[in-house]
Amino acid sequence: MAMMFHRGDLDTGAPLYVQPTGSDPILDPSDVEDHLRPGVECQHRVRVLLGPGPAPAAPAATTPSPLERRPGLFLIHSPRTAAVTGFLQKASPITTPAFSLETPTEFGSVIVSSLTNDPISTAQHLLVTAVGRAENSGMVYGPNRDRLVSLGQSPVIMDPLTGTLSILRTDTHLPHVYRLDNAGLQAGEVGAKLEGGFLKIPLDGDRLTLWYEIVE
Repeated sequence: MAMMFHRGDLDTGAPLYVQPTGSDPILDPSDVEDHLRPGVECQHRVRVLLGPGPAPAAPAATTPSPLERRPGLFLIHSPRTAAVTGFLQKASPITTPAFSLETPTEFGSVIVSSLTNDPISTAQHLLVTAVGRAENSGMVYGPNRDRLVSLGQSPVIMDPLTGTLSILRTDTHLPHVYRLDNAGLQAGEVGAKLEGGFLKIPLDGDRLTLWYEIVE
């Protein structure tokens, strides 16, 4: 995410959208969000004005946003960063312009990042981050799971993200795919294959990792 921000993969110049709450503002953040029309945060910089104010102006025509909301999912589409996070199993198979994902994992995130200035489909060096639910041992949430009662302690407990990740590739050369350890070192090669213009990577829970490196 830091790399995506610093190299400007997402447009930060979106127009500002100000939504007033009315003369009797509701201060509960969860209720304030109900004033916003669905998906507006994917197209604009959003501010909420506590109190009365003019109605939000009709949005001007803009270029397609690199952010997308689907039921239970949040996606990023940009040439060098593509991602999906949310309830993956329910939406599987998930198709995006840069990759597709088939997974039985209930909840998680997959991020495909070009480590060069080239787009994902042609970059000779890629990083894949794949993680399911993760929390500290003994972590305790409130009854609605919207606040943290106890941080817990190590070790971190994680759901393995399993399935098949298919990344769009224009090159017909099969690259090497490696699992990475916590220090970012290669921990073994993954038996990926090229099929129909996609690099198909098995996400194997028996050899759990958070990161995969793809190199030509």
